Amino acid sequence: MRLPLLCLVLIFLISSLSVKAQNRIKFIGIESGANFIQCKPVNKSYIRGDNSTVYYGDGMSQSIKSEMYKIHLGATIEVRSLNDKFGFITGLRFTQLSTSISKNTSPDYFFFLYQQTGTTTEYFRVRKIQQTSTYT
Repeated sequence: MRLPLLCLVLIFLISSLSVKAQNRIKFIGIESGANFIQCKPVNKSYIRGDNSTVYYGDGMSQSIKSEMYKIHLGATIEVRSLNDKFGFITGLRFTQLSTSISKNTSPDYFFFLYQQTGTTTEYFRVRKIQQTSTYT
């Protein structure tokens, strides 16, 4: 969670710098940002919020929340032609996408269906499922 905080700080510090060298103007830019995405409540038959034997319909997974956010940090450089009619921009952007499923009430775990054989049903007890992807 330090990276989103860093991105928020960098948002306030974003500036562009222009340098004039050999009659060509070069621009260096720094960018950052964060997107927090609201997700629908989890409503899957293989995820249960409690271990009750009574079926509550879609209220079974009511207390399970899902979250998703994306953060990015990048740097660009632009070089313009002598007459300012053409320019070339290149850069690099680091992006991280993270999603998670967890329970928002006590107890802080939920049940994930493992297998069903005959009259036996087995569940995993899970605190959080999280997936993080990072790319440039």
